[in-house]
Amino acid sequence: MPVINGSDNHNVLLGDQPIVEVRLGDELVWSTYVAFLGNEPIIEIRLGDQLLWAASTAAPAPAPAPEPEPEPEPIVEIELPTLNIRPVPNSTLPSLKKEDADFLSKLASGGLSLAGIALPALALPAIGGIQIPCEGGTLPTRADIVNEFNKLAQIPSKIQVYIDSLPDIKAELKAERTRLEAEARAKGEELEQKLEGLDSDVQNFNAQAEIESQIEGEIAQIKEQLQGIIDQVEEIMELIGDILSPYWKKGQVRNWQKEADDAWNELIQEYHMFIPAKMLEMISKVIPIGFNVNVLGISIDVLKVFEEEEQNRIISQIESEVDRFHSMIPAEYQQFNAEFGVKCDEWRARCTWQYVKSEIVKFCTKTLHEAFGKLIDKFKEIWDALGLPSLPAPLNFDVESFIRAQIESAKQKAEQFKTDAIAKAGQVQSDIENMDQLIQQEIDDLDAQIDNFKKEFEQELKDAEDRIKNFDLQAEAYSMIIDQLEGVSLFGMSLLDVIGGNIDETVKMPEKDIDNLIKAARDFSANWEKELLNVWIKKIKSFLDAIGLGKLLDLLTLTLCDVLPLIGIPTSFDVELPV
Repeated sequence: MPVINGSDNHNVLLGDQPIVEVRLGDELVWSTYVAFLGNEPIIEIRLGDQLLWAASTAAPAPAPAPEPEPEPEPIVEIELPTLNIRPVPNSTLPSLKKEDADFLSKLASGGLSLAGIALPALALPAIGGIQIPCEGGTLPTRADIVNEFNKLAQIPSKIQVYIDSLPDIKAELKAERTRLEAEARAKGEELEQKLEGLDSDVQNFNAQAEIESQIEGEIAQIKEQLQGIIDQVEEIMELIGDILSPYWKKGQVRNWQKEADDAWNELIQEYHMFIPAKMLEMISKVIPIGFNVNVLGISIDVLKVFEEEEQNRIISQIESEVDRFHSMIPAEYQQFNAEFGVKCDEWRARCTWQYVKSEIVKFCTKTLHEAFGKLIDKFKEIWDALGLPSLPAPLNFDVESFIRAQIESAKQKAEQFKTDAIAKAGQVQSDIENMDQLIQQEIDDLDAQIDNFKKEFEQELKDAEDRIKNFDLQAEAYSMIIDQLEGVSLFGMSLLDVIGGNIDETVKMPEKDIDNLIKAARDFSANWEKELLNVWIKKIKSFLDAIGLGKLLDLLTLTLCDVLPLIGIPTSFDVELPV
């Protein structure tokens, strides 16, 4: 018979062996977990208040079931990130006062004269607004845009040149007075007895003197009115600078045309940063992405760098230690260090900031490349099933070495040119000395002939010396460097074509032209790699659609003229200068 073992309320023993269960045929009557009395389970057995036995209510632990395969993450359609950075400001600008516009129109047509002497025409462009050339579907070049702004930016300097030329008009009038005076004196000598005629000539002379005095006053009025027009145009340029802030930098050294060029160079850089940064922001909804990049020891968040406050923070940091930061960028990009004649800390800080922006473009391209590799790994089954072209390898091109080689080649040719020019000048001087000796040897026998010959030769030598004196050897050497760089080909395009052709400027600086060409090579190389990746991205549309990133392709349709309003820049300026 089963014996209840009081030491273990859950087990029943038969002798010293535990009874697991009791069956009657196939019917389970009792088990170590539940005991039955008839059809009723026995929960416990008590003697008074003493618990003698209790059934376990826990079923034996089942064998562990195999873990189910993880459910694939559901594909979620990723929406475009917020694209608007700041609102577009009002770009309606004041126009010239009507009386000033009418005055310029007369001056431009040559319709003004003083004392019968016509004032030279002042050629100025008629401006009926400034438009960014967005038509045609192609990206406008920097030259296209800057030349539009330079039509207005050049007006103050062109008027100033005209003002400076006005004393020449006074000189013409003075010459006319001198001629009349000479005529009067000649007539006085010939017709001394005819006082009436002499009196008439003197009256003419005095009248001319009065006219000259009157003209001096009129010239002063013209100068004053022209200066007022310069002030109005400069006020318009200041307003344009405010609208294009922080890209348009107003410095202590004011050069409207360079400021416009720098501003649009940076805005084009901004465009090439904006689209890949927004693509990364979309992809970060699917896989983790780091947005911080360190350039020259400055930590930059590429999602915040489009904000004016963030840009001003970085620029201020560079300007506060321009020597240190400028020396950290590759030597090829260290411009305005006086190597080509100009040293300016403001411009050194500006080209350092532009280098930082080019590094941000390169960071975005590199991070995009890595991100697509991770997307392919994450959705490998989808990728493999579609049979799409492989992720292209990064472009292996050392643009710094390329630029360095081009500059060194151009400088060597320029130095050789200078050496040859100096040697030729020395030969001319030697010829002068030898000719003097030759003339001295022959002078006794050929006095008259040699004297004439010497005078002619001395005049020729003087002309040659003047040409040598006025010849700017360094400027000619710079021009050679610029010519060679303009013709350098990069990925099938000359650097001049990359810029979009020559930029029309009234003030030419070799340092600035060289800097423009070097920046063109650097930025075009960075943008070329980005564009190669973009071409591949367009080919994997089916993959992007399958993983919820189909709208990413919408970003690749944005042009410069689409992006400008998103970062608060108008594509047209309403200003009139009807000349």
